[in-house]
Amino acid sequence: MNMTAEILDQAYAVGRKATPRELLPQLGFWMTGKNACLVSQGLTMFPAGDSPELVNVQGETIAASHCTRLPQDRILRHLALETATVDAQSQNEEPLSLAVCAIRLGLTTRILDLSFNHLKDRKSFGQKTTRHQLIKASFSDIYGDVSLLKQQLHYRLDSGDLSDPDEEHRQITQLSNQAEKLMGGHGFLLGNSHTISHFSMLLYSLFGKSSSREQQHTHSAV
Repeated sequence: MNMTAEILDQAYAVGRKATPRELLPQLGFWMTGKNACLVSQGLTMFPAGDSPELVNVQGETIAASHCTRLPQDRILRHLALETATVDAQSQNEEPLSLAVCAIRLGLTTRILDLSFNHLKDRKSFGQKTTRHQLIKASFSDIYGDVSLLKQQLHYRLDSGDLSDPDEEHRQITQLSNQAEKLMGGHGFLLGNSHTISHFSMLLYSLFGKSSSREQQHTHSAV
């Protein structure tokens, strides 16, 4: 499926608001027109407990019998997701990594939203924490950088440059790490900022890389 500006905007919005269980088949729909979870480079992620509907980026349906489920970590269990290796040939296509960039930007914004809601009623040094200049500047800077990266993704699309957005993924990871720090230790509670950041990195490991060399790192990351 052709990547469009509308899909990029939808991907950002879904990353910011949708549950991971809703997000995964939506990503498959954008890429293939089928409401199914993607298989990419021999790996997949899907809602736990289901007999997953799987499709590769070429739009070919893959039987669940080809899956070997991997052990869940505590965050995957909390998100009700599973990962699996897949005994089927599948390769990434360039638009997929760009769409994952947009989703991850939405997830970074979700972390900022969570952090702001966590801090807005707290006080430190006699005033609301969110009114401290350093905190205000941190939120402003990260939101601003997210907006710039969104524009950069659209520029890539407009110019036809969809190849390997590795630098964008690196910047998104940095922004996610900065956003996580705003919630402090509370972010490591399940469902808070670290959970979202972990899911974002899984999306990158599974669907954001394209070369066979990176695929080796993907298996170890999952």
